[in-house]
Amino acid sequence: MEAHPTPARRTQEQRRSATRAALLSAAAELVVESGMRAVTLARTGERAGYSRGIVTHHFGSKQALLDALAKASQSGFVPGVDDRPPGLDRLLLLIEGYVGELGRDGVAGRAFLLLWAEAATAPELLRDLPGPRRVVPG
Repeated sequence: MEAHPTPARRTQEQRRSATRAALLSAAAELVVESGMRAVTLARTGERAGYSRGIVTHHFGSKQALLDALAKASQSGFVPGVDDRPPGLDRLLLLIEGYVGELGRDGVAGRAFLLLWAEAATAPELLRDLPGPRRVVPG
C-alpha cells in the first residue's frame, strides 16, 4: 500500500484570503445576475458556501462589501494603465481596455462594468472609492 503525502496545511492568512476571494466572487456573480441593489450579506454568504456571519466578519456591511468588490474588480482592469503617465496615450489605453472588456465573458469584468453603470443612478452605493480610478465621479 502506498503512503499518500499529507497535504500541506494552509495558514490562517491563506484561509482568510481564500474566504475573502470566494465572497468577492460570489458578490460579483450576484451583481452580474441581479444588480448591486440585490446584493445582500446573506445572499453573498450563501452563494459562496458560507454564513452571513462570515461576510459580516470580513466586510461589516453591504456598503463595505460593494466598495471592496469595486476596488477588487477595477484593480488591473486595464493592465499597464497605471504605468502610463496621464495624457492621451493613457486615455486611449483605458478606452481600449473598457471596450475590449465588453466582449469578454469574465464575471469580475462584467461586475465592474455593471457597478460602474449602476453607480450613475445610485452614487450613494459607491461614493467613497479612493484614488484616481474612482468608479463614481465627483
